[in-house]
Amino acid sequence: MKSIYGTLFCLFCFLWLLHCDKSSTEPQETVGSIQGTVVNLNAEMSTISPAYIFFEDSLLTTTDEMGVFSIATLEKGDYPLTCSALGYRDTTMQVTVQGGQTTVFDFPLTPDATTGRVLAEFQDMFLFAEVLAEIDSLANWSDKEMFEGVTGATLQSKTLRRELPERRVFLGDSLLAISDDFGQCWFNLQIGTYPVRATCDGYEDTEQVIRVLPDEKNYVIFFLDRELPVQL
Repeated sequence: MKSIYGTLFCLFCFLWLLHCDKSSTEPQETVGSIQGTVVNLNAEMSTISPAYIFFEDSLLTTTDEMGVFSIATLEKGDYPLTCSALGYRDTTMQVTVQGGQTTVFDFPLTPDATTGRVLAEFQDMFLFAEVLAEIDSLANWSDKEMFEGVTGATLQSKTLRRELPERRVFLGDSLLAISDDFGQCWFNLQIGTYPVRATCDGYEDTEQVIRVLPDEKNYVIFFLDRELPVQL
């Protein structure tokens, strides 16, 4: 009898070890998601739209008309996310993503009407690459130096020797500014972080994340690629 119990015990241990070994080799979920709502901290139940969610300098998502956002397929870990919206102060908070789970997280924003000055310039990317090949020091120029200096690639009639369509800057569907004849423009914008878009007929639209700070000039340079001709 003792030998039977011993045999059964050994068999049980063997099967249990096989199960543990199999479990240890099963792939673990490494991707999760975040969803939530952006709300006005000073007005309970008041949602904000549009609002923008950033990780470092990358725009992850924009809220829908109800102030709801969703970010899918994030590797598990801790993320310092920044939320911004016109009329509100940027808020940065750390969010933890668990593998195989959805983290529910709401962003409370504080109203702030402070503005900053933005100065922008349009550059032809094709021309800029040609100039850069000859004057590699241009790669080290700051946006301020490009705006105040001469690159030889500014998107203006004098450089290209032809009339150019309007060069415009947008935030979402809102027009912020139209450039002058020298390919430059300037506008006031409430402080914060925003994805702004530059457009010009004959060029591909380009989007750039800008951070507007108060009480100083904020410079941004838009490099536009020429559109490829349509193949007939």
